[in-house]
Amino acid sequence: MSKKRNGVNYSKSSPQQNRRRRAIQLLEFQLKKGTKTKKKTFDEQIPLTEKDIKRIKKEIENLKNKL
Repeated sequence: MSKKRNGVNYSKSSPQQNRRRRAIQLLEFQLKKGTKTKKKTFDEQIPLTEKDIKRIKKEIENLKNKL
């Protein structure tokens, strides 16, 4: 039930795959929107930094590799 990549077993169960797909959708939407929520607030948005964009793109790539 798992797939081995780079020496690591990633679960291929349906709930975990769905969770990864939802995470990818949320991260792609955040990149498209270009903002993030400011810490300790719920409604205040601040622009993404270059560091944020790089981190999000890398995380999307990692999640896609695990699907």
